[in-house]
Amino acid sequence: MKEIAVLLNPASGGGKSLHVRNKIEKYFHNNNIKYDLFVSKNESHLKELAQNKTTKYPVIIGVGGDTTFNIIVKEILRGGEKNTFGMIGTGSTNDFVRGLGIDKIRLACDVIKRGKTRKIDIGQLKSPGISEPLYFLAALSIGLGVTVKQYVDDFNRNFKIRLKSRLLKQTIPGTLGTFYSFTSNKLPIKLSIEYNKIKKECMVSGLAFLNTPFVAHGLKLIPEASPFDGKIDACIVTTSAFFKTFIIGVTAYKAKHLKMKEVETIRAQSIKVYPEHPVDIQADGFIFSGFKEFEISVVPQALNILL
Repeated sequence: MKEIAVLLNPASGGGKSLHVRNKIEKYFHNNNIKYDLFVSKNESHLKELAQNKTTKYPVIIGVGGDTTFNIIVKEILRGGEKNTFGMIGTGSTNDFVRGLGIDKIRLACDVIKRGKTRKIDIGQLKSPGISEPLYFLAALSIGLGVTVKQYVDDFNRNFKIRLKSRLLKQTIPGTLGTFYSFTSNKLPIKLSIEYNKIKKECMVSGLAFLNTPFVAHGLKLIPEASPFDGKIDACIVTTSAFFKTFIIGVTAYKAKHLKMKEVETIRAQSIKVYPEHPVDIQADGFIFSGFKEFEISVVPQALNILL
């Protein structure tokens, strides 16, 4: 049996994984990388594959997006963190691999070929309402991170056209989703937040906890966020209407949003959040409902990755 298991999610990025499969396999063959390839049928099957292959292969390579990586990493952590994890990003956002500088297929394959490893932090959420932590690699958010994703997912389901451009699949529905979030009175959200012996009350349109500088396909929300520093970074956005939020989103591509009074970033060992009403959260593309209070932190150096 070979040492490397490649778990490929064909649904990632609207089918991008299948489009680059031959390119990846050709690279591995030309560079004498021995591997076994497993293609998932759906998210449940991907979880089953990850459960099975993490017990048999020391190195697991995920081909997909942030959600794919999240599924695999959860199984690695449940198995005692013994595996080394590699990533080839083919998702719709690829925020985590972008933050690591390996968002191109060739760069990711070169990293796998070199075989060098490094330990990274994993984000975690703890809440009285759940029996075990929720883990995230890239980002966890409330507010816009939830409402916009829900809108974009519904948009792409309802318009079953083969939209291949990012503009049509992400940017336009994302902008519409932001507008809808305010006009439908889903935002802002009232909450209190505690960190570094500070406690404050806020009306937030978005609150994102990051293990990487990027969210939403390249928004450089917190340039200093890192999975290597043992801390969690958060960005608080306190807008109450669409237009100002849109401006923040546009300027965030070059991190110029940080100068705006409606934007605040914080860094801490842990951050506690107490919403006025139960909120939904989004973690690496998964949405979970009904959180009355929660604490965000990191598990330092929890995962060994190829980098």
